[in-house]
Amino acid sequence: MVVFEVLSKSTEGYDRGLKFMHYRRIPSLREYVLIAQTIPHIDVFTKEANGKWSLTEFDGLHASCELVSVQVSFPLTEIYDGVTLEA
Repeated sequence: MVVFEVLSKSTEGYDRGLKFMHYRRIPSLREYVLIAQTIPHIDVFTKEANGKWSLTEFDGLHASCELVSVQVSFPLTEIYDGVTLEA
């Protein structure tokens, strides 16, 4: 139901483009989560009832990311704990 990708400079374009196009063909996929490596930022693409995909952005350590398909919410501080972030 959910695919997580940790983005890198060398693969970000592919992860957002061609790879996501392939993932969208998976009937059971409901959310695609892209996690930035060096800044506290998460993009969540959610498949709507009409089949279209919507984007929700979670930005900053104060944010809490919500995944509707699996009814989970977590603070970005947990994801980035121990990660050296860019200024």
